[in-house]
Amino acid sequence: MKIDRHKLTYLRLGQKINCIYCGYANGVIHYWAKIVGETERYFCSIKHKEDDLFIVPDHHTDFIDYNDHERFEEEFASKRTPFL
Repeated sequence: MKIDRHKLTYLRLGQKINCIYCGYANGVIHYWAKIVGETERYFCSIKHKEDDLFIVPDHHTDFIDYNDHERFEEEFASKRTPFL
């Protein structure tokens, strides 16, 4: 997270406050998105079924293809302790 744009001398007070808020809010959102992406990679690294409406996130590139049972068993299922 980087919050530094509020230090620009040409910004008015309200603009500086907006810059602080945006830097903080975007930093927190990106931080949580990274945590959730890594959690998804660990627990369920299977790609979604291809769909024109879904934009594939960057962290899905190494995920197992949708409906690839053989690769799932080789690379994923054996490394995780099943709950049931």
